[in-house]
Amino acid sequence: MEIEYTTEKEDVIAFNLYQNFQSPEGRKRKRNAVLGNTLAFFIALLVINIIAANWWISLGIAVVFSIPFAFFINWSLDRSVRGTVSKWLDSGKNTSLLCKHKLVLDEEGLIDTTAFGESRMRWGGMERVKQSDDYIFIYPSSMESIPLKKKLFDSESAAADFYNFAAAHIEKAQRTA
Repeated sequence: MEIEYTTEKEDVIAFNLYQNFQSPEGRKRKRNAVLGNTLAFFIALLVINIIAANWWISLGIAVVFSIPFAFFINWSLDRSVRGTVSKWLDSGKNTSLLCKHKLVLDEEGLIDTTAFGESRMRWGGMERVKQSDDYIFIYPSSMESIPLKKKLFDSESAAADFYNFAAAHIEKAQRTA
């Protein structure tokens, strides 16, 4: 299997958003951050309002202000990741990352070729493959990914075949390791 693609800034940001917020670990961290901050905000508002007014009015005020606060925290976490990754990418040229790639998958592993070099990774050295609605992420390690837009493929079934091929080979290699 072979695919040619260009890694763009938005692809690196999409990977970081997926890793931080859509992966099982990331969803748990985000949920804890949103709930923890919202609970702290709710309790602070409740205490301040109990001192100044009666119990039921205080509870109502705390609830009314805490709900939008939870949405704000959720939005600000996404925005923070986008901004941080964007600044990291803008701080250098990143020519070997943000460039045209030719990715070939075969029975032994994958070959990633760019104008700057070629790397061969065997399936046994791969961490995992995951997918979101828009991307397939091949993880050579837990800290990096090859982000492939699903729209690069001729059809949804071609993207599914690509994903299934990589997933089956990674799983097989990990079972035999």
